[in-house]
Amino acid sequence: MRSSVTFITRLFNAVLKLSEPLPDVRDDSMRLQAQSIAVIALFIIFVFMPLSLIMPTLTNGLSLTSVVMRILAVVSAAGIFILARRGYVRASADALIGIGYGLLWGMAVFADNTYIGTLRTLDLFVIITLLSTVVMPIRRAMVWWMLSFPLLLALPLLRPEVPIRLIYGGTILFHLAAGGTAIIVVGLLRRSERLLRTATLAKESELNTLINHLPDYVVRMDTSFRYLFVNRGVETLLKRPVDHLIGRRPDEVISGDEAMQKAIAQWRAAVDEAIRTGTAQQVEIRVLLGEEALWFDLICIPEFNAQGKVDAVLTTTRDTTERRENEEALKASRTLIQRIADTAPYMMYVFNTRKPTGEGMEFVNRALEEFVGCAPGEGLKLDDKDLIARVHPEDQQKLSEYMMARVRQTDGTSEMIEVRMRRHDEMWRWVRFWVFNFDDPQLKTGRIMGMIVDVTEERRMRDALIEQERERTRAEAERQLNHLKTQMMIRIADQFRNPLAAIQSAGEMLERYYDRMSQAQRSERFEQIKTQVTQIAGLLDNMGAVLRQPESQPDREQQPVRLFQLGAELFNKMRERYGDCHRVQFICDRNAQALISQEALRLILTHLLDNAFLYTPAGGEVTLEIRASEVELALIVRDTGIGIEEVDGMRIFDPFYRGSNVDERPGLGLGLSIVRNQVLAHSGFIQLVSDPKIGTTVTVRLPSQRVPESKISGV
Repeated sequence: MRSSVTFITRLFNAVLKLSEPLPDVRDDSMRLQAQSIAVIALFIIFVFMPLSLIMPTLTNGLSLTSVVMRILAVVSAAGIFILARRGYVRASADALIGIGYGLLWGMAVFADNTYIGTLRTLDLFVIITLLSTVVMPIRRAMVWWMLSFPLLLALPLLRPEVPIRLIYGGTILFHLAAGGTAIIVVGLLRRSERLLRTATLAKESELNTLINHLPDYVVRMDTSFRYLFVNRGVETLLKRPVDHLIGRRPDEVISGDEAMQKAIAQWRAAVDEAIRTGTAQQVEIRVLLGEEALWFDLICIPEFNAQGKVDAVLTTTRDTTERRENEEALKASRTLIQRIADTAPYMMYVFNTRKPTGEGMEFVNRALEEFVGCAPGEGLKLDDKDLIARVHPEDQQKLSEYMMARVRQTDGTSEMIEVRMRRHDEMWRWVRFWVFNFDDPQLKTGRIMGMIVDVTEERRMRDALIEQERERTRAEAERQLNHLKTQMMIRIADQFRNPLAAIQSAGEMLERYYDRMSQAQRSERFEQIKTQVTQIAGLLDNMGAVLRQPESQPDREQQPVRLFQLGAELFNKMRERYGDCHRVQFICDRNAQALISQEALRLILTHLLDNAFLYTPAGGEVTLEIRASEVELALIVRDTGIGIEEVDGMRIFDPFYRGSNVDERPGLGLGLSIVRNQVLAHSGFIQLVSDPKIGTTVTVRLPSQRVPESKISGV
């Protein structure tokens, strides 16, 4: 028994679920009517028509015409079911009535035996019963079914030729099915109505709660401009309870001056216009509450009844005082910014790249309008293409590329560019552009601010200053060159004076006392002359090496060089020239050899050692270190001499330049210049580290190769 009840319950639930209208049918009464029609259509398809086909088949058979009519009725009922679920309730009811009567008269015309006539009578009552649930209220349909049921029971008395058991069975089965369906529909409708009422009340309560908590003021008024509903915000604003407001007009509740009455009249006019046109109306009013002036934005929305007439107006009111004050402040700020920009010497504009081309600028100051020759306010019609068109043809491509690069750069920084731009008087002026990108992807603004400055006079002054600086630099260079020439001539004279004096002295001695001198004395004088001539020749060679450096080609012929022998030879020459007053140290492998230009190496070492011995006081130390590897030759000369002052460090390699602390020591200031030229000519590297308190260290690195075995044996 319980399983049967469960099965029937599930079956009814399935029928209810199957007959439920689609979600787009939102009217509640239409959904109930549509669901009842869908249930009846299901009953015709799955109960009535199958039985009307099975029962005649069990007795005398059924004609082909009757079968076709019943099949058409099933198809039509299926169409009615689809229409009902889609919400076409009226069309479904009319179609069901038409199908029922067409089925009735079709079976009456094509009846071919007695049973069909009896069944036709049964069809009549069943169809009337079914149609009554559609075209009548549920209770009236139930009454009609209860009245027709006894008549159907009396049919066997009217038609005795039909088997009584079959008639009773079919009649009771049909009417039980119809009655049961009507009872189920009534129960479902009542249950749906109860659930709908509960949901409606909950929705209304939720809506009232929501409306009461809205920041807006919500008022519902009838067509005579009387309050039907007010939310809690209106009570708080007017400081009146709801009972004091409902049923009364605003002018009866709110008392005020002429401005208040004018605001109420504007509200009344918007409500009347919404009632007349049936469309929402919006108006902004100003209300004085005490000494405070408030601005409100009102939207009046008409409400329609079932006949399509407006019977109420819903008014939502929002306090826009703060927004109005912000707009006024923003307007004042914009006016102030415009005035500041108009008084600025810069030309300024703001352009929105996200707007369609041709919509113009968002901001243009007066300076830019005067430059292009626009009337006040006409500059807003310009765009970036108009500005580019005024640029000199030779500068347009440069400016376009610059502006495109600035549009893509969103870090807020800016770079400037100078171009020629045509003024309104057709004069070409040099202007400086600054473009700032204020693009905001979230706000989708894409604003570009440009600043333009006329720098024509600035460029003229700058060119004049540059030319003046060039003249000053040229004069200073000429003065320094003259000073250098003077100093050079003085140094050359000083350097040549002593050797020439010595030669002159030795010559005079030979000329006067030649006969009295011994052979040794004569040789000594001749050797003295020879030494001084060699010194003069060395000075001339050094000067020639510096003066001929741009045109001369270095000796790049590489040959095997025994480094230890070369270093020892140069050390001995220095000791012969400067005496044994220095402590010397020579660090080098006795078998060290390198494949390098011997002339360049000798020249570099000679000048480095000469400087070390010359500027190191007696008792000081001079060190020469030579290191040879497979790819490089390192020459390191250290001394404990007077060093080089920091102020001289940048010019110590210049020709004829001598340090500020050299005192009266001889020299032309060419040694380090010759060394540097030789090192650079052989793709080498030179480093000088000096401290007046410690001494000087010069490191030279020259590219070199290991000497092959075949060449070592021949050295």
